[in-house]
Amino acid sequence: MGGYFSKKISVKDELVKVTEDILKLRSDIERNNNFQANFIRSTFFLLFLLSTTGSAYLFMLIGNKLEWGIYTALLFVASAFLFILFRKLLRPIFEWRDSRYQSHLASLIETKQKILEEIKNKESYKVASELLQEFGDEPETSYFGTPNVNLNGTINPMENLGNGSPAFISRGRGNPKIFKNPQSQFNLSKVDPKSLQIKAAHNVSMLKQKDSQSIQKSTSSHSKLNKNVNSTIRTLPPRPYIDSHNTSIVERIADMVLGDGISNRYALICLFCKSHNGMALKDEFESLAYKCYRCQKFNPARSDKEKYEECVRRSKSEVNIYSEETNENILQPVNENTNPVEIKTN
Repeated sequence: MGGYFSKKISVKDELVKVTEDILKLRSDIERNNNFQANFIRSTFFLLFLLSTTGSAYLFMLIGNKLEWGIYTALLFVASAFLFILFRKLLRPIFEWRDSRYQSHLASLIETKQKILEEIKNKESYKVASELLQEFGDEPETSYFGTPNVNLNGTINPMENLGNGSPAFISRGRGNPKIFKNPQSQFNLSKVDPKSLQIKAAHNVSMLKQKDSQSIQKSTSSHSKLNKNVNSTIRTLPPRPYIDSHNTSIVERIADMVLGDGISNRYALICLFCKSHNGMALKDEFESLAYKCYRCQKFNPARSDKEKYEECVRRSKSEVNIYSEETNENILQPVNENTNPVEIKTN
């Protein structure tokens, strides 16, 4: 009887719950990646410190410098071998943990997309547009590069072409299996290029009108959640910038052993705003899908060639549409019906 009289969960409450789970899971993934990177680096520096301490202790025991040098070299070689072995043993554990997070995240995003599709088909236009405006802010919704709303207002494809100020985040070594395009599990319908261009142009014009319109305050529970999400949008690139000039000798040795140096990384350039999103490792570069930290648009993995090439075409068409609208606003047409002014002279 209790189940019969229980209140049915509304679609909006269900979307709020799914969105909260997605945000929590993403923070767990970020925390796990940071823990993995910090743990590996801490282990390396601990072994380096122990090797240095052991070398100093051997120097006090052994009077012959040649023997001390041989033992010290053997000690450092043994420490490096132990670190590599320890890292190889721990890597499958971190990969298994991350793969669980990624699969769970993919299922949650797919569930959210199904709910949004159900809203489009069943709810009225007004209700559907409000819900889509609040909840349709996942990276896969901006897959084709339609303009999004950022913290400071609207963003167009030609804004922020320059590189931002250097920002440094903790280095995390990714796994190709983990970052292998989680959006490939989504059932994205193919869009006609012509209709997509019309949609992109309409979105640009709608975004221009948003500055003059007043934003209505929402009293729902998800409105508070959305404000918290918008206030904590990523302001750092998905991968760190590597400065090879301002590094110490110890850091260079660590980069050489860990394989995190600039020689083992490639630059991540956004397809839409051309911003620098940091340096990705060689192992993860082809399979890394990320969201640009400047324009907040999704960049698919290069390994998924079909979606990557499709996204490249969409970004080019969007830039062309925006440039055409800009030229129309700058170059005003001449009125052909205007009669020339006759100047009468006395």
